[in-house]
Amino acid sequence: MDKKTRKEHIVPQAHLRNFSYKNKQTEKVYVLDKNKEEPYPSSIDDVACKRDFYEVDDKETNYWEKWYGKIEQNIPMIYNSIIINSKFAVNNGKVISNYLKKELSLIIITQLLRTEVSKEHFTKMGLDITRNMIDILKNGLQGLLSDEHNAILNKYRENKDFVYSIALEHWNSQKFIRKAQNILMNKVWIIHKNLNYEKVPFVSSDNPVILYNFYTKKLGFEYNGLIKEGTIIYYPINKELLVAIYPNFKGLIKYSDTIDFLNDNKFVMNFNKSNYEQCKRQVFYSFGIDTLNK
Repeated sequence: MDKKTRKEHIVPQAHLRNFSYKNKQTEKVYVLDKNKEEPYPSSIDDVACKRDFYEVDDKETNYWEKWYGKIEQNIPMIYNSIIINSKFAVNNGKVISNYLKKELSLIIITQLLRTEVSKEHFTKMGLDITRNMIDILKNGLQGLLSDEHNAILNKYRENKDFVYSIALEHWNSQKFIRKAQNILMNKVWIIHKNLNYEKVPFVSSDNPVILYNFYTKKLGFEYNGLIKEGTIIYYPINKELLVAIYPNFKGLIKYSDTIDFLNDNKFVMNFNKSNYEQCKRQVFYSFGIDTLNK
């Protein structure tokens, strides 16, 4: 069935707004694009979006866009709660409750698995598994399959829509989300407050959940996972605040749920550089291009 072309956001505008600036009542960000020489300004409505990105054949139009939209509605409230807590907190003071961790876990998990980077990674993985299963089936039924059967099986060898549909169902299932939330909530949560954000702000990107392995020093899905040893998850909520979810390292456990007053430009620049390296194409910010330290 023909589908009407539409623009679907892979990073919510509610998130991008915290990295934007106003120009004639329009929320804008500067865009650093890997495919362009110079950064340029753009409306947050026109970045981190793709036409019909979540559309799959077995769901009604805009099914997953609406599903993600329900989660996005809570972003301003959750972000603002942490922002307000951080304004009145003392260094190493408690700023995040179990309720906020649970809600943030939902936002982080769904954001992690709804981008172009994740779609490409898991679709490739799914196609590899599908091809392997089809080959095993064909070998086991050698001589018993008709041309029609073979044609049907071959159709699924390269069916990205089929694989992505299964992935969306799995990632967004209640069972998976609850399991992932429990895993994250049992880690060490620290909010890094960038004391120099007016000069060296945190940035965001089209793939804003940063996965970094403490042991291998590697970024991204190939080297990290929710239960993979050494994986650190970073998620900026604005130019000043960075949510960090650490493994239960012995020296960090006592700081769980606290705020860390960060006076370390090198840490911020390294984080921003990681954003650039892990993103699909684009990094977003309102000022401070030099903070990417490319």
